[in-house]
Amino acid sequence: MAAAERRGVYLHEGMNVLEVTNPHFDFRDEFDAALRVGGVTESIERRLYANFSTAVGEDVLRRGSFEFEFSEGENERLILTTADHRAFGDITRITLNGVKKRRAAGKPYERELAELVGMRELRRRCLDCPDGSTFVLSYPPGPAEDGYTGVSLTYVYRVEGDPGAGRRVRVMFYKNALSLEGHAQLSGFAEWVAAPPDSQSTPEFFVSSPIDISDNPIMQTADDVVARIDEIANSDDRFVVSGVGFGSSLAPETFASYEPQLRESAAFLAEALREELRTHSMGLDQKGLSELELAYSFARRAVKVFAECGQILTAHQLTEDCRWRRDVNRSFHLRGFEGGVAADSVVIEAGRLQAHLLNRYGDLETQRVGGGGCPPGMIASIGFSLDGFTVLALDGVSFGSSEKSWTYHSGTCRVCRAENTMVGPCDICKHCEVTFD
Repeated sequence: MAAAERRGVYLHEGMNVLEVTNPHFDFRDEFDAALRVGGVTESIERRLYANFSTAVGEDVLRRGSFEFEFSEGENERLILTTADHRAFGDITRITLNGVKKRRAAGKPYERELAELVGMRELRRRCLDCPDGSTFVLSYPPGPAEDGYTGVSLTYVYRVEGDPGAGRRVRVMFYKNALSLEGHAQLSGFAEWVAAPPDSQSTPEFFVSSPIDISDNPIMQTADDVVARIDEIANSDDRFVVSGVGFGSSLAPETFASYEPQLRESAAFLAEALREELRTHSMGLDQKGLSELELAYSFARRAVKVFAECGQILTAHQLTEDCRWRRDVNRSFHLRGFEGGVAADSVVIEAGRLQAHLLNRYGDLETQRVGGGGCPPGMIASIGFSLDGFTVLALDGVSFGSSEKSWTYHSGTCRVCRAENTMVGPCDICKHCEVTFD
């Protein structure tokens, strides 16, 4: 069967059941696209950059923007997409893939189907509406078990240009905490009618119902929509989901200065994708997906470093760090411990890795792993996290006997190799302890 004739979302259907830990950046889509064309092409690299920039932007911006454009696709049919996604089809096809993925995984997909209806309706209206037409489409929070945090997204679409190829749709998104009742209030203002009845106040209703506000007397622009959302949120506790935070309120112009690091991070992700493509030519497995998601965490952390100190981490540096982490982790699982106690050589290398990552990526949250021996903050605790990913997964590995008390004695430090110095039960000198505290 030819690739184009295969059923399902992915070229290899086993990828449908892989567990994705970051639902906002699904590497299966990028891997499948590269698998179909036989490599990571320039268009895939552009899409990686666009997707990564969007994902980071939605993390750090409360309000952001991007742009769609109508262009000629197959059979001279107009498609609506971003410039970086043009080779991958219309936005409705991308939304349809989301429906198929949920269905293939055996998860409820009614909301995703409603989102598809909403995007198709939005595309239809944008295709031939008058220049300057403006539409609102809201995405209320979904169930917590599906990864929703209570944050809503409201999008404003403004159409510019004559109908046909080249017509642009400028998009503004705004993160908010409106509840379903709050979205009903916004819908009432947008349509200049009473709020919809409770029977229509469902997530599926809102995500499938773009509203034309072009002729609305009180709400015609993106600024008007943002102001109205804030007014509704402050008017009644029933209209907001309590306890929802938005993280950073970074200004869009500041985020624009992140572009050099965003491009380096995206180039690193492209190289990580190439590496997995070389070793998984028959389709991505869970281990390969985990490696790509780890790479994403390094790429994302690099943006945080840039934001904090202005230092750019190159794609080469990120690749070397990620490989080092992977090699040390493999050492523990392949040859690093016997009888539950880690070998000195592996512990030393892990300590060097930790010191390097602490120096390059900043103060990292540590977590206790293994049995007794060194206390948290030292080599015993090198299963630390960077933005939610475990650098070293050392389940069941201890770094010494739990019977050792925390006393010092004269010996040789197994990190710096200083002789005749005071070392603790892990044989680490006081000077080196500071590195890991």
